[in-house]
This record gives sequence, structure tokens and C-alpha cells, in this order.
Amino acid sequence: MKARPFAIALAGISLALATSAPADPADPAAQEVRVPIHLRNHKVEVPVTLEDSTRLRVVLDSGMAFEGLLLYDSARLDSSLRLRAGRARVGGGGSGEPSTALVVDSASFSVGGERFTGRLIALENSPLRSVSDDGVCGYSLFAQHVVELDYDRMELVLHAPGSFRPDSGWASVPLSFRENRIPWLDLEAGVRAGDSLSLACYVDLASSETVEFLTRDGMRFRLPDSLTDVLLGRGLSGDIRGSRGRIPWVRLGPFRVDDLVAAFTPAAVRSRQPGADAVVGNGLLGRFHCAFDYAAGRLYLRPSATPPR
Repeated sequence: MKARPFAIALAGISLALATSAPADPADPAAQEVRVPIHLRNHKVEVPVTLEDSTRLRVVLDSGMAFEGLLLYDSARLDSSLRLRAGRARVGGGGSGEPSTALVVDSASFSVGGERFTGRLIALENSPLRSVSDDGVCGYSLFAQHVVELDYDRMELVLHAPGSFRPDSGWASVPLSFRENRIPWLDLEAGVRAGDSLSLACYVDLASSETVEFLTRDGMRFRLPDSLTDVLLGRGLSGDIRGSRGRIPWVRLGPFRVDDLVAAFTPAAVRSRQPGADAVVGNGLLGRFHCAFDYAAGRLYLRPSATPPR
């Protein structure tokens, strides 16, 4: 194994690696790929095949800003991948030290027959090995497709570039991108009765919370009167502790959601994103039929017929 230690900050990797070839617009069958998904604890699990052999189930993660895969357990790598691997330390959410990992600079994987190439990161001795899924993927899919999440049919739909044509039933929410390819949007919220704030948020589909408000000195919102301390989850750098409580409402585009449970998390533990007031999770987005169009800078929404699970 190559002794090539280096450091990686998960949410800030920028790679220029090849991804799947664009679909032929003259071929109607190439305009979209439908992939069955599973929703577990408000997280979208997608079937993935690594290097044409290892079958995985990974979480779709808009907070994963590099092309490739992150696996929670290096034991999933076969001997050929291990021979190509170097070592790294990978930082992320949590209050502990970064995780160690095996890293393959270029590995192939497929989703619904669509082939991608990117960096493969496989964690060593991570507490995330105990979770039910195998890892996460994100930017590889979002970079080359409009990614539609249909929770009524439990399908992920990959639309070829330029082929997605939203009709009048969709609402359009602007997305912006900062240095690290993570989608940001503005969210209106009443965190306490009488409040109405416009907050800068980024979207993290791998979060099962509705909204995670990031607490710090100088934060722009006031905490609710009643909060319960909880373990919110685990990140790459350990446990993420915070609290939950009810808030009056949030508004995403034209859609207002009333009386919902939100999380409150120390920004220093939860987020590596400067300037973020909150994180929008799939506990909120899962109430909608969603389509992410990174190229157009748009998130398309319409209410889902299926209640949140």
C-alpha cells in the first residue's frame, strides 16, 4: 500500500475527474434513468455497484461536494482497490478527531446503469460502521444530471442535461453555490412566536432533521423556550449533540410548514460552512417531490401525496 498520508476536509474537496458521459438528446430512452430508492429515517438510500462487483446501498448526500463515493467501512474494498489505495484523514461533523481512511484516486461505480468515476474514500475504524447503509454519494449525480426525488413512487430519476422540463405544477426556489459545490437557499422561519427571519441555509439531504439551526455567538434567531437535549447523530469526527424543540413555522419558496420539530446544534460541531444560519434536511424536503437542477441553480418543488415517513 502506498504510504501517502494527506488531509481531506470532506465538504471542501474539488476534483476534476471524469463523470458519466452526457446522454444523447436524440435518443428518448436516454433522457432519464429511474432508480428505486429506500427511505430510512428520512434519508434516501440508493443502490450502487462499485467497480462492477460490490453492491452497496448508499445515502444520497447533497453535502458531499466531491465526485466519488465515501464508504463507512474499508472492509468493503476488495484486494485490487486496496492495492491502489493511499491513506488520509477525513474531517466532518462531530466533536472528535478526523477519521482515518483509505483513498483511491479514481474508481468507477454505477447507479441505475449510469457509470461514474471519482475518488473513493473508505473509512477505517469509524463509528459509522454501525449504521445500516454503506456510505454516501452526492456530487457525482448532481453535477451531470437533474436529480429528481419522487417519494410517491420511491424513485430517484436522473434526467439528462437539458431534458428536464418542469410544468406549472412545480415551484422554483433559487439555489446558490459557494466555493465547495454545496447548494444554498434562503429559508424564512419563525423560530419563536412573532418572529419572521430570512436565513442563509445549505441543503444536506443526509440529515434526517427538518431544519438544524446552528447556534453560536451572534446568531440571528432566538431559541425556543422549551428544548430537549439529544444525540442528533454521528459525523465523520464523532457524535453530534444538540437539542430539539417545536417552532411555529418555516417557509420554503411558496410553501409554509407549520408547527414542526427542529434541531438546534452548535455550529462548531455540526457545520464547516461559514455564514450558515441553518441546515435544511430531508425531514423537510421529504414532504415534497423535489428536483435539483445544479446547472440552472434551481430547486423545483411540489407537494408530495405521500406523508413523511
